[in-house]
Amino acid sequence: MKREMFEFLKSTKFHMVFSFIVGLFIVLVLRPACKDESCNEHKNPDTKDMISSTYQLGSHCYQFKTTSVDCVKK
Repeated sequence: MKREMFEFLKSTKFHMVFSFIVGLFIVLVLRPACKDESCNEHKNPDTKDMISSTYQLGSHCYQFKTTSVDCVKK
């Protein structure tokens, strides 16, 4: 009786379905967890680096200055 119960393990259809399930599992485990812009980590540059640097865009040079502002409560 036990032999008859596991006979389906030898069938070609079982091998195909099992291979598909294993392949699907591998794809789901190895795919990246984030998509689009959510993978990028956005960090601001250090304020000290920005103030001490001069940036050239085209023929113009720029320096950044910091100012404190009140936060909006919305």
